[in-house]
Amino acid sequence: ALDEPLVVKPRHGSNSKHVGVWPTPGTAGETAVLKSVDKALHAMDRTWKKESWNQNAVPHGVVLQPMYAPIAGLFDCGDSSSPIHGRPLELKVQVLFGEVVGCIINTYTPSYVWISREGVIHLWNASAHSFLKRHHGNFEPIPMGVLELLQDALRRDWLLIRAN
Repeated sequence: ALDEPLVVKPRHGSNSKHVGVWPTPGTAGETAVLKSVDKALHAMDRTWKKESWNQNAVPHGVVLQPMYAPIAGLFDCGDSSSPIHGRPLELKVQVLFGEVVGCIINTYTPSYVWISREGVIHLWNASAHSFLKRHHGNFEPIPMGVLELLQDALRRDWLLIRAN
C-alpha cells in the first residue's frame, strides 16, 4: 500500500548507495516511487567494483521493504537532536556456514556492541587502544533506553532470531 513507509534499494549494491527512502510514499506519488525503483534497478557505483566476488555475483534487482521505525519513534531516548535517533534499531545477524555466530547493532559503530551466539550483549570499551580503526568514523554512544529495549527483545525473541 502506498500509505506505508518504505525503502527502495538495489539488491546488487552495498554501502547504502542509490537507496530511496519514502516515509510518506502516498504523498510523493506512485510515479516518484516507481522512478526510484527504476533507478535502483540500473544503479551502479564505482565502490561496488571493489567488493568481493560474491557481492558482485548478485544479479541486478530491487528490494522494496517496509521502513524500520526510527529509534526516537520507539521510546523517549533523551536528546532527539542527535542524528542517531533518526536511525532504525537494526540487528545485523552474522552467519557463517549456515550458523549464527553473533550480531551487531547496525545503527552504531559496529565494533561497539556484539551479541554472542547465546544472545549475551557485550559492550566494548570505546577508550581502549585501537578500538576504532581507520575509516570507522567517530564513536557515538548508545542513547538512553536502547540497551534495555535490546535486552527485552533478545529475551523475548532470541531463539526465533537465531533459528535456521
